[in-house]
Amino acid sequence: MEEKEALILASIWHRDKLILRSKSIEEANNLFFNIKYLIPKYRQLIICGDIPKKARYLNGTKLIETKDFDSLRDAFQQSLAEEEIGTPPVQIIFFNAGEGVLKNIFKYLDRGWIATTTCQKPTLEKESFNIYEEIRLKEEIIYLLDPMPEDISIEKRIIEDTRNSSDGGKEFMIQMKQSQVHLAFQAIKDELESGKCITQSYLSEIYNLRDKTLSKIIEIGRRERRLDISNYIEETSPQIVNFLRKISSINEISLAVVFDNENLIGYAKYRDIVFPAVNFLQLSKRVDSSSDNKLNNSKRQYIELNSEHKDIFIYKNNYLYGFVLEKGIEPSFFRFKLEKLIESI
Repeated sequence: MEEKEALILASIWHRDKLILRSKSIEEANNLFFNIKYLIPKYRQLIICGDIPKKARYLNGTKLIETKDFDSLRDAFQQSLAEEEIGTPPVQIIFFNAGEGVLKNIFKYLDRGWIATTTCQKPTLEKESFNIYEEIRLKEEIIYLLDPMPEDISIEKRIIEDTRNSSDGGKEFMIQMKQSQVHLAFQAIKDELESGKCITQSYLSEIYNLRDKTLSKIIEIGRRERRLDISNYIEETSPQIVNFLRKISSINEISLAVVFDNENLIGYAKYRDIVFPAVNFLQLSKRVDSSSDNKLNNSKRQYIELNSEHKDIFIYKNNYLYGFVLEKGIEPSFFRFKLEKLIESI
């Protein structure tokens, strides 16, 4: 069941097209209410069709009572188009969608809708709806009309982490992650519009994001805003990624960063630690400004700061490398290991 729940969450979150089918429309409608907790709260629900009384009192909804096909199709297309200029994303819900509604309205909408129906699979296929996945839940079936996202590991992790939670606790955790992704996209978009150079490593530190979460932010933003920001974010080079992976073999390392001038191009946190990467830059600049420590930029430079529990280590060559180390490793041994690894990139 957890696998099915993760699939449904991923489909709704990615604004895929869903058809909820059962023998009776009441059962199909109940299926919608059973999965409604998976819909992001920040999306505006547009509800139409044979609207159940229960649906009329949902928070944040817009009711469209008309049954005219042309009016409905125009209203839906306009709502979806307005998302591109900043209005809240919408989630269209149509109760009791017959063959005519599916053929004349939803066939023309490429994302963001859920319809309940009693129409059977041959009817849907006759109207050229491609069914990529069928999720069977007792007597009900959910037809997924879009290819599944390539990576749903975040959805699987959420469902697994909330396995023993109450219904309210599970909904809270899902909504919190969805809101985080939504707000992070807006913040990254604003930074890009300011003309700032944005790297994956910078986002990992500032927004405390894992790589998979950043990928999710980019994909959800593309589906909700029709805006692909991936081309404007500088990727971490494979050589730097390989270096950060190999340096993790040193057990005492807690944090590693790599700067190219003032651009953070590599960032990896191996323990729960709060130490802003910019501190390495500031420390290096202070040392450089000291008359007794000026070195030719082409030469290697080591900077070490020692405390009771942790050591700060900076190595300057073509790049600036910064590390936070736990006590226990000999500085000379760490230098030897570091230079060997750096030679590989």
